Amino acid sequence: MSASIASDKMHTDDGSQGENNANDPSQEEAKPAPPAMPTFPEGGSKAWGVVIGCWCTSFASFGIVNSFG
Repeated sequence: MSASIASDKMHTDDGSQGENNANDPSQEEAKPAPPAMPTFPEGGSKAWGVVIGCWCTSFASFGIVNSFG
């Protein structure tokens, strides 16, 4: 680094940078990271039992509706 760049980036006693900080594009605020995708627990046999139960209910419902057709 040259002496002029080093003097522009010198810190003051309170921890802030000098007056040239407003025009320095490298000092922009960092953008937050995008949120991570949620993870869902595996249901195993309990989840497949729900799927089969829903299919049986749907199958019976269509049969009842069609019987009055």
